[in-house]
Amino acid sequence: MGGVQDLILDGRTGFIARPRDAVDFAEKIGLLLENVELRAKMAADALKFASTKSWGSINKNLLNDYALIISEYCRRQSELNKIDSDRLRNRIQFQPY
Repeated sequence: MGGVQDLILDGRTGFIARPRDAVDFAEKIGLLLENVELRAKMAADALKFASTKSWGSINKNLLNDYALIISEYCRRQSELNKIDSDRLRNRIQFQPY
């Protein structure tokens, strides 16, 4: 959710190197240094992609992500509460008067 992964289309508008992998990072930098056409295409694609982004759209996506997270949390809490209620009901032995 969010961050660089949402702003870079790996291989199209840039490269995303594996975390803590200096060799992977260096290889991707090398590709860009050695290939003028690739650099130019990625730059043009990145500019086009960036023009579709705005703070409004970024905020809207962030709020949608939060809403999904909250909804999933509530659903799980509801399931846990139902399980707890079922367990409690099973423990209580009602005696008729």
